[in-house]
Amino acid sequence: MTDRKSQALLEFPLIRARLAGHAAFGPSRRLAEGLEPSTDPVVVRRSLDETDQARELLSERPDVGVGGAKDITSSVERAARGGRLDAGQLLDVLDTLIASGRLADALREDRRPLLHELARSIRPLPQVRGRLEMSIDPNGELLDTASSALGGLRRAVRVAYERLRNRLETLVHGSDLSAALQEPLVTLRNGRYVVPVRAEARARVKGIVHDQSGSGQTLFVEPLVVVELGNAWREAQLSAQAEEERILDELSGMVGAQAAPLRETLEALARFDLWACKARLAAELDGTRAETVDRPVVELLSARHPGLSGRVVPIDLRLGEGYTALVITGPNTGGKTVALRTLGLLALMHQAGLHVPAAPGSRLPVFRDVFADIGDEQSIAQSLSTFSGHLRSIVRIVEEAGPGCLVLLDELGAGTDPTEGSALAQALLDHFIRAGALVAATTHYAELKTYAHNTAQARNASVEFDLETLSPTYRLTIGLPGTSQAFAIAERLGLSTELVEDARSRLSHAQQEFESTLASIKEAEQRVAEAVSRAGEAEGRARTAHLEA
Repeated sequence: MTDRKSQALLEFPLIRARLAGHAAFGPSRRLAEGLEPSTDPVVVRRSLDETDQARELLSERPDVGVGGAKDITSSVERAARGGRLDAGQLLDVLDTLIASGRLADALREDRRPLLHELARSIRPLPQVRGRLEMSIDPNGELLDTASSALGGLRRAVRVAYERLRNRLETLVHGSDLSAALQEPLVTLRNGRYVVPVRAEARARVKGIVHDQSGSGQTLFVEPLVVVELGNAWREAQLSAQAEEERILDELSGMVGAQAAPLRETLEALARFDLWACKARLAAELDGTRAETVDRPVVELLSARHPGLSGRVVPIDLRLGEGYTALVITGPNTGGKTVALRTLGLLALMHQAGLHVPAAPGSRLPVFRDVFADIGDEQSIAQSLSTFSGHLRSIVRIVEEAGPGCLVLLDELGAGTDPTEGSALAQALLDHFIRAGALVAATTHYAELKTYAHNTAQARNASVEFDLETLSPTYRLTIGLPGTSQAFAIAERLGLSTELVEDARSRLSHAQQEFESTLASIKEAEQRVAEAVSRAGEAEGRARTAHLEA
Protein backbone atom coordinates (compact mmCIF):
# COMPACT_ATOMS: atom_id res chain seq x y z
CA MET A 1 0.00 0.00 0.00
CA THR A 2 1.76 3.09 -1.27
CA ASP A 3 -0.55 6.10 -0.88
CA ARG A 4 1.06 7.76 2.16
CA LYS A 5 -0.76 11.04 1.51
CA SER A 6 -4.12 9.33 1.95
CA GLN A 7 -2.88 7.54 5.07
CA ALA A 8 -2.04 10.94 6.55
CA LEU A 9 -5.44 12.40 5.58
CA LEU A 10 -7.15 9.45 7.25
CA GLU A 11 -5.01 9.95 10.39
CA PHE A 12 -3.38 6.53 10.30
CA PRO A 13 -0.10 8.03 11.65
CA LEU A 14 -2.01 8.98 14.81
CA ILE A 15 -3.05 5.34 15.23
CA ARG A 16 0.59 4.31 14.88
CA ALA A 17 1.53 6.86 17.54
CA ARG A 18 -1.13 5.52 19.92
CA LEU A 19 0.11 2.01 19.26
CA ALA A 20 3.71 3.01 19.94
CA GLY A 21 2.59 4.58 23.22
CA HIS A 22 1.92 1.07 24.54
CA ALA A 23 5.44 -0.20 23.71
CA ALA A 24 7.64 -1.39 26.57
CA PHE A 25 11.02 -0.72 24.92
CA GLY A 26 12.71 0.81 21.90
CA PRO A 27 12.68 -2.02 19.31
CA SER A 28 8.93 -2.62 19.62
CA ARG A 29 8.29 1.13 19.61
CA ARG A 30 10.11 1.37 16.28
CA LEU A 31 8.06 -1.51 14.89
CA ALA A 32 4.85 0.23 15.96
CA GLU A 33 5.93 3.55 14.49
CA GLY A 34 6.73 1.84 11.18
CA LEU A 35 3.63 -0.36 11.01
CA GLU A 36 2.18 -0.48 7.49
CA PRO A 37 -1.11 -1.88 6.18
CA SER A 38 -0.49 -5.00 4.12
CA THR A 39 -2.10 -5.83 0.79
CA ASP A 40 -1.55 -9.58 1.19
CA PRO A 41 -4.63 -11.35 2.66
CA VAL A 42 -2.42 -14.09 4.13
CA VAL A 43 -0.29 -11.53 5.96
CA VAL A 44 -3.37 -9.61 7.13
CA ARG A 45 -5.03 -12.73 8.54
CA ARG A 46 -1.85 -13.84 10.31
CA SER A 47 -1.33 -10.36 11.76
CA LEU A 48 -4.90 -10.40 13.07
CA ASP A 49 -4.28 -13.87 14.52
CA GLU A 50 -1.28 -12.42 16.38
CA THR A 51 -3.46 -9.67 17.82
CA ASP A 52 -6.17 -12.18 18.78
CA GLN A 53 -3.79 -14.52 20.57
CA ALA A 54 -1.93 -11.74 22.38
CA ARG A 55 -5.23 -10.22 23.50
CA GLU A 56 -6.44 -13.58 24.81
CA LEU A 57 -3.16 -14.19 26.65
CA LEU A 58 -3.08 -10.74 28.26
CA SER A 59 -6.70 -11.02 29.35
CA GLU A 60 -5.74 -14.19 31.23
CA ARG A 61 -2.23 -13.16 32.32
CA PRO A 62 -1.77 -9.38 32.17
CA ASP A 63 1.68 -9.71 33.78
CA VAL A 64 3.20 -11.44 30.74
CA GLY A 65 5.45 -9.11 28.79
CA VAL A 66 8.96 -7.89 28.07
CA GLY A 67 9.28 -5.77 31.21
CA GLY A 68 12.93 -5.20 32.08
CA ALA A 69 14.20 -5.75 28.54
CA LYS A 70 16.46 -3.03 27.15
CA ASP A 71 17.33 -1.94 23.65
CA ILE A 72 20.73 -3.63 23.49
CA THR A 73 21.05 -3.42 19.71
CA SER A 74 24.03 -1.05 19.69
CA SER A 75 25.75 -2.90 22.55
CA VAL A 76 25.47 -6.25 20.78
CA GLU A 77 26.82 -4.78 17.55
CA ARG A 78 29.70 -3.10 19.39
CA ALA A 79 30.61 -6.35 21.13
CA ALA A 80 30.33 -8.26 17.84
CA ARG A 81 32.95 -5.89 16.37
CA GLY A 82 35.30 -6.59 19.28
CA GLY A 83 34.51 -3.46 21.26
CA ARG A 84 34.44 -3.26 25.03
CA LEU A 85 31.11 -2.82 26.86
CA ASP A 86 30.98 -1.08 30.21
CA ALA A 87 29.32 -2.68 33.22
CA GLY A 88 26.11 -0.70 32.70
CA GLN A 89 25.77 -1.99 29.14
CA LEU A 90 26.43 -5.54 30.32
CA LEU A 91 23.72 -5.07 32.95
CA ASP A 92 21.31 -4.14 30.13
CA VAL A 93 22.23 -7.39 28.36
CA LEU A 94 21.62 -9.30 31.60
CA ASP A 95 18.25 -7.60 32.20
CA THR A 96 17.22 -8.45 28.63
CA LEU A 97 18.20 -12.10 29.05
CA ILE A 98 16.24 -12.30 32.32
CA ALA A 99 13.18 -10.76 30.62
CA SER A 100 13.53 -13.09 27.64
CA GLY A 101 13.73 -16.15 29.88
CA ARG A 102 10.61 -15.09 31.73
CA LEU A 103 8.70 -14.51 28.48
CA ALA A 104 9.94 -17.74 26.88
CA ASP A 105 8.72 -19.74 29.88
CA ALA A 106 5.28 -18.10 29.70
CA LEU A 107 4.92 -18.64 25.95
CA ARG A 108 6.11 -22.25 26.07
CA GLU A 109 3.39 -22.97 28.62
CA ASP A 110 0.76 -21.40 26.33
CA ARG A 111 -1.06 -23.54 23.80
CA ARG A 112 -1.89 -20.75 21.33
CA PRO A 113 0.11 -21.70 18.22
CA LEU A 114 1.65 -18.36 17.23
CA LEU A 115 2.74 -17.60 20.79
CA HIS A 116 4.16 -21.10 21.20
CA GLU A 117 5.99 -20.72 17.88
CA LEU A 118 7.44 -17.36 18.91
CA ALA A 119 8.88 -18.91 22.09
CA ARG A 120 11.24 -20.96 19.90
CA SER A 121 12.85 -17.74 18.62
CA ILE A 122 13.70 -16.56 22.13
CA ARG A 123 17.19 -17.61 23.25
CA PRO A 124 17.68 -16.82 26.97
CA LEU A 125 21.34 -18.06 26.83
CA PRO A 126 21.50 -19.40 30.42
CA GLN A 127 25.32 -19.71 30.44
CA VAL A 128 25.78 -16.09 29.40
CA ARG A 129 23.14 -15.02 31.89
CA GLY A 130 24.81 -16.98 34.71
CA ARG A 131 28.23 -15.49 34.00
CA LEU A 132 26.79 -11.97 33.94
CA GLU A 133 24.81 -12.53 37.15
CA MET A 134 28.06 -13.56 38.86
CA SER A 135 29.83 -10.47 37.53
CA ILE A 136 27.44 -7.47 37.55
CA ASP A 137 25.44 -6.05 40.44
CA PRO A 138 21.97 -4.39 40.08
CA ASN A 139 23.61 -0.94 40.01
CA GLY A 140 25.73 -1.77 36.97
CA GLU A 141 29.00 -2.29 38.83
CA LEU A 142 31.43 -5.22 38.64
CA LEU A 143 31.12 -7.61 41.58
CA ASP A 144 34.15 -8.85 43.50
CA THR A 145 33.14 -12.33 42.31
CA ALA A 146 33.63 -11.35 38.64
CA SER A 147 37.03 -13.07 38.79
CA SER A 148 39.15 -14.97 41.27
CA ALA A 149 41.59 -12.05 41.51
CA LEU A 150 39.33 -9.00 41.59
CA GLY A 151 38.19 -9.31 45.19
CA GLY A 152 41.77 -9.52 46.48
CA LEU A 153 42.92 -6.59 44.35
CA ARG A 154 40.08 -4.41 45.62
CA ARG A 155 40.91 -5.34 49.21
CA ALA A 156 44.48 -4.25 48.54
CA VAL A 157 43.18 -0.89 47.31
CA ARG A 158 41.16 -0.44 50.50
CA VAL A 159 44.10 -1.38 52.74
CA ALA A 160 46.45 1.02 50.91
CA TYR A 161 43.86 3.77 51.13
CA GLU A 162 43.34 3.31 54.86
CA ARG A 163 47.09 3.45 55.49
CA LEU A 164 47.38 6.66 53.48
CA ARG A 165 44.39 8.35 55.12
CA ASN A 166 45.43 7.38 58.63
CA ARG A 167 48.94 8.77 58.11
CA LEU A 168 47.55 12.03 56.70
CA GLU A 169 45.04 12.44 59.53
CA THR A 170 47.86 11.99 62.03
CA LEU A 171 49.91 14.64 60.23
CA VAL A 172 47.21 17.33 60.00
CA HIS A 173 46.37 17.01 63.67
CA GLY A 174 49.98 16.87 64.83
CA SER A 175 51.65 19.92 66.41
CA ASP A 176 54.50 20.03 63.87
CA LEU A 177 52.28 20.55 60.80
CA SER A 178 49.00 21.99 62.02
CA ALA A 179 50.34 25.52 62.43
CA ALA A 180 51.23 25.66 58.72
CA LEU A 181 47.76 24.64 57.49
CA GLN A 182 44.82 26.85 56.54
CA GLU A 183 42.64 24.23 58.23
CA PRO A 184 43.16 20.65 59.45
CA LEU A 185 41.72 18.65 56.56
CA VAL A 186 42.75 16.25 53.81
CA THR A 187 41.55 16.74 50.25
CA LEU A 188 42.15 15.33 46.76
CA ARG A 189 43.92 17.10 43.89
CA ASN A 190 44.84 15.46 40.56
CA GLY A 191 44.31 12.01 42.03
CA ARG A 192 46.65 12.59 45.00
CA TYR A 193 45.78 13.29 48.63
CA VAL A 194 47.04 16.69 49.81
CA VAL A 195 46.80 19.15 52.71
CA PRO A 196 46.02 22.93 52.45
CA VAL A 197 49.19 24.83 53.37
CA ARG A 198 49.31 28.62 53.90
CA ALA A 199 51.50 30.12 51.17
CA GLU A 200 53.71 31.98 53.65
CA ALA A 201 54.33 28.69 55.56
CA ARG A 202 55.34 26.71 52.48
CA ALA A 203 58.92 26.22 53.66
CA ARG A 204 57.73 24.46 56.80
CA VAL A 205 56.08 21.59 54.82
CA LYS A 206 58.29 19.42 52.64
CA GLY A 207 56.32 17.92 49.78
CA ILE A 208 54.97 18.20 46.23
CA VAL A 209 52.64 21.08 45.30
CA HIS A 210 49.74 19.77 43.19
CA ASP A 211 47.50 22.86 43.09
CA GLN A 212 46.80 26.28 44.58
CA SER A 213 43.71 28.29 45.46
CA GLY A 214 42.38 31.03 43.21
CA SER A 215 43.75 33.72 45.51
CA GLY A 216 47.15 32.04 45.72
CA GLN A 217 46.95 32.12 49.51
CA THR A 218 46.67 28.32 49.82
CA LEU A 219 48.90 25.63 48.33
CA PHE A 220 47.75 22.02 48.14
CA VAL A 221 50.78 19.96 49.11
CA GLU A 222 51.38 16.21 49.23
CA PRO A 223 53.79 15.76 52.16
CA LEU A 224 56.91 13.77 51.26
CA VAL A 225 56.34 11.39 54.14
CA VAL A 226 53.13 10.07 52.47
CA VAL A 227 54.33 9.99 48.83
CA GLU A 228 55.25 6.31 49.01
CA LEU A 229 51.92 5.50 50.65
CA GLY A 230 50.19 7.48 47.88
CA ASN A 231 52.16 5.58 45.27
CA ALA A 232 51.21 2.27 46.85
CA TRP A 233 47.54 3.25 46.84
CA ARG A 234 47.73 4.36 43.19
CA GLU A 235 49.51 1.15 42.14
CA ALA A 236 46.83 -0.92 43.86
CA GLN A 237 44.17 1.09 42.03
CA LEU A 238 45.85 0.50 38.67
CA SER A 239 46.11 -3.23 39.31
CA ALA A 240 42.41 -3.45 40.19
CA GLN A 241 41.51 -1.29 37.19
CA ALA A 242 43.51 -3.51 34.84
CA GLU A 243 41.70 -6.58 36.16
CA GLU A 244 38.32 -4.85 35.75
CA GLU A 245 39.16 -3.96 32.15
CA ARG A 246 40.27 -7.54 31.49
CA ILE A 247 36.95 -8.81 32.89
CA LEU A 248 34.95 -6.32 30.80
CA ASP A 249 36.85 -7.45 27.70
CA GLU A 250 36.13 -11.08 28.54
CA LEU A 251 32.42 -10.47 29.16
CA SER A 252 32.13 -8.30 26.05
CA GLY A 253 33.76 -11.03 23.98
CA MET A 254 31.27 -13.52 25.38
CA VAL A 255 28.36 -11.24 24.37
CA GLY A 256 29.88 -10.63 20.93
CA ALA A 257 30.23 -14.37 20.33
CA GLN A 258 26.47 -14.72 20.95
CA ALA A 259 25.48 -11.77 18.75
CA ALA A 260 23.34 -13.86 16.37
CA PRO A 261 21.09 -15.47 19.03
CA LEU A 262 20.91 -12.15 20.88
CA ARG A 263 19.69 -10.43 17.71
CA GLU A 264 17.12 -13.19 17.21
CA THR A 265 15.96 -12.85 20.80
CA LEU A 266 15.71 -9.07 20.60
CA GLU A 267 13.65 -9.37 17.41
CA ALA A 268 11.33 -11.92 19.06
CA LEU A 269 10.87 -9.70 22.12
CA ALA A 270 10.04 -6.75 19.88
CA ARG A 271 7.55 -8.81 17.88
CA PHE A 272 5.78 -10.03 20.99
CA ASP A 273 5.63 -6.55 22.45
CA LEU A 274 4.18 -5.25 19.16
CA TRP A 275 1.48 -7.93 19.41
CA ALA A 276 0.88 -6.85 23.00
CA CYS A 277 0.66 -3.22 21.85
CA LYS A 278 -1.99 -4.20 19.31
CA ALA A 279 -3.87 -6.12 22.00
CA ARG A 280 -3.79 -3.18 24.41
CA LEU A 281 -4.92 -0.74 21.72
CA ALA A 282 -7.77 -3.11 20.85
CA ALA A 283 -8.88 -3.15 24.47
CA GLU A 284 -8.52 0.64 24.70
CA LEU A 285 -10.76 1.09 21.64
CA ASP A 286 -13.14 -1.72 22.61
CA GLY A 287 -12.26 -3.13 19.20
CA THR A 288 -13.14 -6.39 17.51
CA ARG A 289 -11.64 -8.41 14.72
CA ALA A 290 -13.33 -7.68 11.41
CA GLU A 291 -13.77 -10.71 9.17
CA THR A 292 -11.33 -10.58 6.27
CA VAL A 293 -13.33 -11.33 3.12
CA ASP A 294 -12.00 -12.20 -0.31
CA ARG A 295 -14.63 -10.15 -2.16
CA PRO A 296 -14.69 -6.32 -2.31
CA VAL A 297 -17.41 -6.05 0.33
CA VAL A 298 -17.51 -3.68 3.29
CA GLU A 299 -19.87 -4.15 6.22
CA LEU A 300 -19.12 -2.06 9.29
CA LEU A 301 -21.52 -2.45 12.19
CA SER A 302 -21.68 0.16 14.94
CA ALA A 303 -18.37 1.56 13.73
CA ARG A 304 -16.73 4.42 15.61
CA HIS A 305 -13.93 6.73 14.58
CA PRO A 306 -11.06 5.96 17.01
CA GLY A 307 -9.90 9.56 17.04
CA LEU A 308 -13.14 11.00 18.42
CA SER A 309 -13.51 11.51 22.15
CA GLY A 310 -16.59 11.75 24.33
CA ARG A 311 -19.88 10.18 23.34
CA VAL A 312 -19.42 8.86 19.80
CA VAL A 313 -22.49 7.84 17.79
CA PRO A 314 -21.70 4.58 15.96
CA ILE A 315 -22.60 4.14 12.30
CA ASP A 316 -23.48 1.16 10.13
CA LEU A 317 -21.89 1.30 6.70
CA ARG A 318 -22.21 -1.15 3.83
CA LEU A 319 -20.61 -1.05 0.41
CA GLY A 320 -19.87 -3.58 -2.29
CA GLU A 321 -22.87 -5.91 -2.21
CA GLY A 322 -25.24 -4.78 -4.96
CA TYR A 323 -23.55 -1.40 -5.35
CA THR A 324 -19.98 -0.12 -5.47
CA ALA A 325 -20.57 3.62 -5.02
CA LEU A 326 -22.08 5.38 -2.01
CA VAL A 327 -23.18 9.03 -2.20
CA ILE A 328 -23.54 10.57 1.27
CA THR A 329 -25.55 13.76 1.65
CA GLY A 330 -26.90 15.85 4.50
CA PRO A 331 -26.29 19.10 6.38
CA ASN A 332 -22.92 20.61 7.16
CA THR A 333 -21.22 19.24 10.31
CA GLY A 334 -23.66 16.34 10.17
CA GLY A 335 -21.02 13.64 10.12
CA LYS A 336 -20.56 13.03 6.39
CA THR A 337 -16.80 13.51 6.50
CA VAL A 338 -16.52 11.52 9.73
CA ALA A 339 -18.26 8.62 7.96
CA LEU A 340 -15.65 8.74 5.17
CA ARG A 341 -12.76 8.96 7.62
CA THR A 342 -14.17 6.09 9.68
CA LEU A 343 -14.44 3.84 6.63
CA GLY A 344 -10.94 4.66 5.41
CA LEU A 345 -9.19 4.52 8.76
CA LEU A 346 -10.80 1.24 9.81
CA ALA A 347 -9.82 -0.29 6.47
CA LEU A 348 -6.19 0.72 7.07
CA MET A 349 -6.26 -0.52 10.66
CA HIS A 350 -7.69 -3.87 9.57
CA GLN A 351 -4.93 -4.34 6.99
CA ALA A 352 -2.33 -3.47 9.63
CA GLY A 353 -3.57 -6.35 11.78
CA LEU A 354 -5.44 -4.16 14.25
CA HIS A 355 -8.84 -4.73 15.77
CA VAL A 356 -11.28 -2.03 14.73
CA PRO A 357 -13.80 -0.12 16.87
CA ALA A 358 -16.88 -1.82 15.46
CA ALA A 359 -19.33 -4.53 16.45
CA PRO A 360 -18.74 -8.26 15.86
CA GLY A 361 -19.88 -9.34 12.41
CA SER A 362 -18.13 -6.48 10.63
CA ARG A 363 -16.46 -7.44 7.37
CA LEU A 364 -13.65 -5.84 5.37
CA PRO A 365 -11.70 -6.86 2.27
CA VAL A 366 -7.98 -6.39 1.73
CA PHE A 367 -7.73 -3.34 -0.50
CA ARG A 368 -4.89 -2.95 -2.98
CA ASP A 369 -4.78 0.71 -1.96
CA VAL A 370 -6.89 3.31 -0.19
CA PHE A 371 -7.16 6.77 -1.74
CA ALA A 372 -8.67 9.79 -0.04
CA ASP A 373 -9.33 13.39 -0.95
CA ILE A 374 -10.64 14.85 2.28
CA GLY A 375 -10.48 18.42 3.49
CA ASP A 376 -8.97 21.47 1.87
CA GLU A 377 -5.34 20.78 1.03
CA GLN A 378 -4.88 23.75 -1.29
CA SER A 379 -1.35 25.05 -1.48
CA ILE A 380 -1.11 28.72 -0.56
CA ALA A 381 2.34 28.90 -2.09
CA GLN A 382 0.98 27.75 -5.45
CA SER A 383 -2.12 29.99 -5.15
CA LEU A 384 -4.43 27.12 -5.97
CA SER A 385 -8.17 27.50 -5.46
CA THR A 386 -10.08 24.98 -3.38
CA PHE A 387 -11.40 23.38 -6.56
CA SER A 388 -7.96 23.21 -8.17
CA GLY A 389 -6.43 21.77 -5.04
CA HIS A 390 -9.00 18.99 -4.88
CA LEU A 391 -8.79 18.36 -8.61
CA ARG A 392 -5.02 17.87 -8.52
CA SER A 393 -5.52 15.17 -5.90
CA ILE A 394 -8.38 13.58 -7.82
CA VAL A 395 -6.34 13.48 -11.06
CA ARG A 396 -3.73 11.40 -9.25
CA ILE A 397 -6.39 9.08 -7.84
CA VAL A 398 -8.00 8.63 -11.29
CA GLU A 399 -4.61 7.59 -12.68
CA GLU A 400 -3.88 5.06 -9.93
CA ALA A 401 -7.17 3.66 -8.60
CA GLY A 402 -8.60 0.48 -10.06
CA PRO A 403 -9.92 -2.94 -9.06
CA GLY A 404 -9.41 -3.70 -5.39
CA CYS A 405 -9.07 -0.05 -4.39
CA LEU A 406 -11.12 2.09 -2.03
CA VAL A 407 -11.69 5.72 -3.07
CA LEU A 408 -13.00 8.32 -0.60
CA LEU A 409 -13.96 11.77 -1.92
CA ASP A 410 -15.14 14.60 0.32
CA GLU A 411 -17.47 17.27 -1.17
CA LEU A 412 -16.99 15.89 -4.66
CA GLY A 413 -17.23 18.60 -7.32
CA ALA A 414 -17.38 21.46 -4.82
CA GLY A 415 -15.62 24.78 -5.25
CA THR A 416 -16.78 25.58 -8.78
CA ASP A 417 -19.98 26.28 -10.73
CA PRO A 418 -22.60 23.86 -9.31
CA THR A 419 -23.80 22.73 -12.74
CA GLU A 420 -20.32 21.93 -13.98
CA GLY A 421 -19.19 20.61 -10.61
CA SER A 422 -22.07 18.13 -10.36
CA ALA A 423 -21.53 16.99 -13.96
CA LEU A 424 -17.84 16.40 -13.28
CA ALA A 425 -18.70 14.56 -10.06
CA GLN A 426 -21.06 12.21 -11.90
CA ALA A 427 -18.42 11.51 -14.54
CA LEU A 428 -15.87 10.71 -11.83
CA LEU A 429 -18.24 8.35 -10.03
CA ASP A 430 -18.97 6.60 -13.33
CA HIS A 431 -15.23 6.27 -13.95
CA PHE A 432 -14.49 4.70 -10.56
CA ILE A 433 -17.44 2.31 -10.92
CA ARG A 434 -16.17 1.19 -14.33
CA ALA A 435 -12.62 0.93 -12.97
CA GLY A 436 -13.80 -1.63 -10.40
CA ALA A 437 -13.04 0.43 -7.30
CA LEU A 438 -15.29 0.90 -4.29
CA VAL A 439 -16.06 4.60 -3.91
CA ALA A 440 -17.75 6.68 -1.22
CA ALA A 441 -18.32 10.39 -1.74
CA THR A 442 -19.96 13.22 0.16
CA THR A 443 -21.79 16.05 -1.62
CA HIS A 444 -24.39 18.79 -1.36
CA TYR A 445 -25.44 18.51 -5.00
CA ALA A 446 -29.04 17.41 -5.58
CA GLU A 447 -28.00 16.10 -9.00
CA LEU A 448 -25.78 13.51 -7.33
CA LYS A 449 -28.70 12.31 -5.21
CA THR A 450 -30.63 11.74 -8.43
CA TYR A 451 -27.56 10.11 -9.99
CA ALA A 452 -27.25 7.66 -7.10
CA HIS A 453 -30.97 6.92 -7.26
CA ASN A 454 -30.87 6.19 -11.00
CA THR A 455 -27.53 4.33 -11.18
CA ALA A 456 -27.65 0.58 -10.54
CA GLN A 457 -24.16 0.46 -9.00
CA ALA A 458 -24.74 3.45 -6.68
CA ARG A 459 -26.74 4.11 -3.52
CA ASN A 460 -27.71 7.19 -1.59
CA ALA A 461 -26.92 7.59 2.09
CA SER A 462 -27.69 10.41 4.48
CA VAL A 463 -26.67 11.76 7.85
CA GLU A 464 -29.58 12.64 10.12
CA PHE A 465 -30.35 16.07 11.59
CA ASP A 466 -32.53 16.83 14.61
CA LEU A 467 -34.68 19.85 13.76
CA GLU A 468 -35.78 20.24 17.37
CA THR A 469 -32.26 20.73 18.70
CA LEU A 470 -30.82 22.05 15.42
CA SER A 471 -27.96 19.59 15.78
CA PRO A 472 -26.78 16.54 13.84
CA THR A 473 -27.37 13.05 15.24
CA TYR A 474 -24.41 11.68 13.21
CA ARG A 475 -26.42 8.58 12.32
CA LEU A 476 -25.91 7.29 8.81
CA THR A 477 -28.86 5.90 6.85
CA ILE A 478 -28.16 3.99 3.64
CA GLY A 479 -30.83 4.01 0.95
CA LEU A 480 -32.09 7.57 1.41
CA PRO A 481 -30.45 10.83 0.35
CA GLY A 482 -30.11 13.64 2.83
CA THR A 483 -31.08 17.27 2.61
CA SER A 484 -29.31 20.43 3.73
CA GLN A 485 -32.33 21.34 5.90
CA ALA A 486 -31.67 25.01 5.07
CA PHE A 487 -35.36 26.02 5.03
CA ALA A 488 -36.25 24.13 8.21
CA ILE A 489 -33.24 25.54 10.04
CA ALA A 490 -34.07 29.06 8.85
CA GLU A 491 -37.62 28.73 10.21
CA ARG A 492 -36.40 27.36 13.53
CA LEU A 493 -34.01 30.29 13.87
CA GLY A 494 -36.81 32.81 13.35
CA LEU A 495 -36.80 33.69 9.65
CA SER A 496 -40.33 34.64 8.67
CA THR A 497 -42.54 32.00 7.08
CA GLU A 498 -43.18 34.38 4.19
CA LEU A 499 -39.49 34.59 3.32
CA VAL A 500 -38.98 30.84 3.69
CA GLU A 501 -41.95 30.08 1.45
CA ASP A 502 -40.67 32.60 -1.09
CA ALA A 503 -37.31 30.82 -1.09
CA ARG A 504 -38.94 27.41 -1.37
CA SER A 505 -41.01 28.56 -4.36
CA ARG A 506 -37.83 29.43 -6.21
CA LEU A 507 -36.78 25.80 -6.29
CA SER A 508 -37.39 24.03 -9.57
CA HIS A 509 -40.57 22.00 -9.78
CA ALA A 510 -38.55 18.80 -10.03
CA GLN A 511 -36.51 19.72 -6.98
CA GLN A 512 -39.65 20.51 -4.97
CA GLU A 513 -41.15 17.15 -5.92
CA PHE A 514 -37.90 15.38 -5.02
CA GLU A 515 -37.67 17.02 -1.60
CA SER A 516 -41.37 16.40 -0.91
CA THR A 517 -41.13 12.74 -1.86
CA LEU A 518 -37.97 12.34 0.20
CA ALA A 519 -39.65 13.90 3.24
CA SER A 520 -42.64 11.58 2.85
CA ILE A 521 -40.40 8.53 2.60
CA LYS A 522 -38.50 9.54 5.73
CA GLU A 523 -41.71 10.15 7.65
CA ALA A 524 -43.04 6.75 6.58
CA GLU A 525 -39.77 5.12 7.55
CA GLN A 526 -39.91 6.78 10.96
CA ARG A 527 -43.49 5.59 11.49
CA VAL A 528 -42.49 2.04 10.55
CA ALA A 529 -39.52 2.16 12.93
CA GLU A 530 -41.74 3.42 15.76
CA ALA A 531 -44.32 0.73 15.03
CA VAL A 532 -41.65 -1.97 15.08
CA SER A 533 -40.34 -0.58 18.37
CA ARG A 534 -43.84 -0.55 19.92
CA ALA A 535 -44.47 -4.09 18.71
CA GLY A 536 -41.21 -5.23 20.27
CA GLU A 537 -42.09 -3.59 23.57
CA ALA A 538 -45.56 -5.16 23.52
CA GLU A 539 -44.07 -8.58 22.80
CA GLY A 540 -41.67 -8.13 25.71
CA ARG A 541 -44.47 -7.18 28.09
CA ALA A 542 -46.54 -10.15 26.95
CA ARG A 543 -43.62 -12.53 27.47
CA THR A 544 -43.03 -11.11 30.96
CA ALA A 545 -46.71 -11.47 31.85
CA HIS A 546 -46.71 -15.06 30.59
CA LEU A 547 -43.67 -15.93 32.70
CA GLU A 548 -45.20 -14.34 35.80
CA ALA A 549 -48.57 -16.11 35.32
